[in-house]
Amino acid sequence: MRQFDVTTAFLNGTTNEKVYIHPPRGLDVGPNIALKLMKGLYGLKQSPRVWSNEFRETVEKLGFRAAFSDNCVFKHQVKSIHLCVYVNDGIVIASDETETEDLISKLKESYDMREATNISFVGHEFVKSSSSFIIH
Repeated sequence: MRQFDVTTAFLNGTTNEKVYIHPPRGLDVGPNIALKLMKGLYGLKQSPRVWSNEFRETVEKLGFRAAFSDNCVFKHQVKSIHLCVYVNDGIVIASDETETEDLISKLKESYDMREATNISFVGHEFVKSSSSFIIH
């Protein structure tokens, strides 16, 4: 079991909608100019959806499919590996450490991310015992 956090996740997704913003203070582009956003931006109400779609496309290319009951839980179509995502935090669960390492490496090719040493996910702490994980 491994946990990861995608750094600046919302900036990874490309928006399909036309969204314009005023230039930030200090950027001199002339009067009456608006800027068109090409990427998601923190604070933009579309950003969580843009990021979710971006991440789903990435993991589907790696052989995962979203669960019917929850589109934040993914299972690999062939391997025994699961992935659960909450906004920009994720947890990988597999019985084979090499599968877990392979997935983390492939995700790091697409995203700037860091791994957590203590596994705490959506308010639950996971503690590894000799043969299993205990949820607190």
